[in-house]
Amino acid sequence: MEFIELSEFRLERPELAKLLEMGHPFVTDNLYAYRLSAKGKWIVERVWIELFKVGGKSAFHIPAERHLERLKDAFQTKILET
Repeated sequence: MEFIELSEFRLERPELAKLLEMGHPFVTDNLYAYRLSAKGKWIVERVWIELFKVGGKSAFHIPAERHLERLKDAFQTKILET
């Protein structure tokens, strides 16, 4: 998950920021899903759209480590081959 201040998000994606400020719980584009932080209305959280499609709002609570564990090759013995 990534974070950005709402004021910066307004400059980068004004149309999506407006929807969030109007009360939409989530907004999406081609790559990401966005929502206002649950702890404060001044931070925008962003997750990969594929995680959002599978997990819905719970995608905003998946630690990156848990997601990456699924990608690991069961036969991999080293991180870097030399």
